[in-house]
Amino acid sequence: MKQNQIVATIVALVTIIGGVGAALNYFAKAAELQAVELRLDQKIQGDNILRIQYRIWQLEDRYQGQDCSQWVAEDRDEYRNLKLQFDMMKKEMEGQLKNSY
Repeated sequence: MKQNQIVATIVALVTIIGGVGAALNYFAKAAELQAVELRLDQKIQGDNILRIQYRIWQLEDRYQGQDCSQWVAEDRDEYRNLKLQFDMMKKEMEGQLKNSY
C-alpha cells in the first residue's frame, strides 16, 4: 500500500511540474508582449505620420508653390496644424526609437 502512495505522489508531482512547464512555454512572456505592444504602437504612429504627410502634400500640390499666406484661410489653418502635428509626432517617434534600443 505504501509503495502505491509513493508512486501516485511521484506521478502527481511530475504531472504538476509538466503542466507548469507547458504553461510557461505556451503563454507569451511579459517582455515579449511588451516588445510586440511597442512595435504595434510604432506602426500605428508611423501610419498616422504617413497620413498627415500625404494630406500636407495634397495641400501643397493644390497651391503649387504659392506662399502659404496666399492660400484660402481654411486650407492655410489646416496646413499649419498638420505641420505642427507632423513635427510633434515625428519627434515623439524618434524619441521612442532611441529609448527602445
